[in-house]
Amino acid sequence: MKTHHAINHFSGREQIALNAIKNALISRYHPLLIYYISSSNALHASRSCFDNYKVHQRWFYNCDLLVVMPDGLDLPENASEELESISKEYSRIQIFAHPISYIIQQMQTYSLFFQWVRHRGIILFERDNASKSLPEPIANMKQYRQQAERFFKEFPDYRPYGQTRLSPLPSQKYSGMRKEINQSMPDGEGISDKMMELLQRHSPEVLRNQIRTVIMGYIKSVDGNLPPDFEEVLWSMKSLAQVFNQTRQKIETHTH
Repeated sequence: MKTHHAINHFSGREQIALNAIKNALISRYHPLLIYYISSSNALHASRSCFDNYKVHQRWFYNCDLLVVMPDGLDLPENASEELESISKEYSRIQIFAHPISYIIQQMQTYSLFFQWVRHRGIILFERDNASKSLPEPIANMKQYRQQAERFFKEFPDYRPYGQTRLSPLPSQKYSGMRKEINQSMPDGEGISDKMMELLQRHSPEVLRNQIRTVIMGYIKSVDGNLPPDFEEVLWSMKSLAQVFNQTRQKIETHTH
């Protein structure tokens, strides 16, 4: 299945409607991210003998959006109604708005809705590189396509989107990988679980960049007056970055 990262394959009328809604959301509510989830539209035509059979046409547009807000900043309860009032063409605008900390928590607990939107949704707007703060979808997310399709068929309004988890949970899929790590680490019963959880939330590239940021920040804070064992610490950090990469490769090998 081809993954789209923009709306340029939508019709011109759909693009105009989505951009108008997106711009209104940005100017009024200042979100971090806006994800396109779904939409529908219809053209209604009518005529009457009382109006000399003149054709009257009206276009209707519905859409569902995930809006990621900064922590401490909420959308008003009537935000959907405010957006629908912009144009008579907007018959329903459904907004799922949550603070970024809630989205992160839902991703970490394998919410089907948020994992799938992160995997397949289209980012209409982003500021402050907010998407980099969100955990990546789990590896091989496509295996949950049937569950996602069943969920949408049963709950076309996406409720209860906050309670539905991936099935089976990723922790069940990686039992073989955990056993391998536990056998190679004398005290690794909990280490493997933590490593798996960490690598589901963050890509190795992000982890390596974060390690580098911490090291550079430390060097700057001590103004070059490094302790005698700093080279050993630096070597350990580089080794840890490689472990993240190698472990991720093993996970991907086990899931394919």
